[in-house]
Amino acid sequence: MKFLKSRIFLLLLCLIFVFFFSNDFGIISVEKTAIVVALGIDREDDEYLATVQVSVPQASTETTENTKAIISGTGKTIAGALNKIANETGWYLKLSFCNLIIIGESMFSSNINDALDYCAKSLKITYSAIMAAADGKANELLEVASPLDKISSFALQKVLLEEHSSAVNVTYVDVNTFTKGYYSECGVSFLPLIKMISPKDDKEDNSVKPQASKQDSGSGSEQEQQDKNAKSFDATTTLIFKKGNLIGSMEEMETFVFNMLKKSAEKSYYPVDEVEIQGEKVDFLLNILGNKYNRTLKVVNETPTVTFTEKVHVVVEDHDTSIPSIALGDQGVTPEEVLRKAEKDFSQTANDLFNKAKELNADIFDLIKDLYRYNYDYYGKFKDNLYRHLKMDIKVEFIGQK
Repeated sequence: MKFLKSRIFLLLLCLIFVFFFSNDFGIISVEKTAIVVALGIDREDDEYLATVQVSVPQASTETTENTKAIISGTGKTIAGALNKIANETGWYLKLSFCNLIIIGESMFSSNINDALDYCAKSLKITYSAIMAAADGKANELLEVASPLDKISSFALQKVLLEEHSSAVNVTYVDVNTFTKGYYSECGVSFLPLIKMISPKDDKEDNSVKPQASKQDSGSGSEQEQQDKNAKSFDATTTLIFKKGNLIGSMEEMETFVFNMLKKSAEKSYYPVDEVEIQGEKVDFLLNILGNKYNRTLKVVNETPTVTFTEKVHVVVEDHDTSIPSIALGDQGVTPEEVLRKAEKDFSQTANDLFNKAKELNADIFDLIKDLYRYNYDYYGKFKDNLYRHLKMDIKVEFIGQK
């Protein structure tokens, strides 16, 4: 019996070797490999324009950087546009490495989920792929050069993904979170809006520039032109969608406060301007060391009321005054005037954000879920018009170095 098991094991092992080595482990030659790292979606007339950014590994015995290729195709559907790219290039587009999906401005005139449904339901794209909106065309955003990285999508991921668990200046959205928001009871979802920032043109550039070697001298002018046209990115504005339709946006500080009210924050900075200290108006930048947040929704006397509680631990990172009593970091006491002004500004922004949600009738804080869980008796009455009856109370405390 033992001998029989050994023979069966050897037979299975031989079959495995035959299946794998007959196809070279299914490995495609490196010269034929094209890795899709980003996907841009635009609308042109009645067709979709899909743009893929492909990172092409270079076959070489030396260490070289990957090159990039930008390829576009049109179709009645997203899959049709991608199939057209595959037919024209001879590449099979493997989307499992696509970590960034950019939605062009032309998509906002209709329900964007008509196109994004493919990204959510196709098993070819991972749920963790980052999503963002372009202030303009998505294909232009992928084609632009950036000083952060030679491949623009990698630079964009640094802006959108960097410490997303603790940073609050950018709203992090992936395929999973956008889809959950779209299909939720409130139907509200978000996308960070990427804006391109051109470098300032200095009349005189006295900065030290690296000298090109003899081998690189032929491409020096081309590299200088790329550096001149290079752009940075800003994603502090957040777009608000309801059932896939664009209904509004949150500006930089509204995005900051919105994220602070629902997640832990570290490695972030909060500006506090025009603080009255010793007869001077001083601008401060506070370093957020951590925060504790909470919210409760209760219905009192037939009126739903939400209470936000926020405690923020900060130290002074910098200021624009020479008052000797104000120290930086953990070396001195944070002035009470700064803490009280920060609390006032934070509360004001939170109230503005709440009023915007009421005007849009959009449940941006996902309170309908709390209404269902903790106040189910009132769920049927308020689920469709919660924000029209809702009152908000916010308790903010900034705690500084003592």
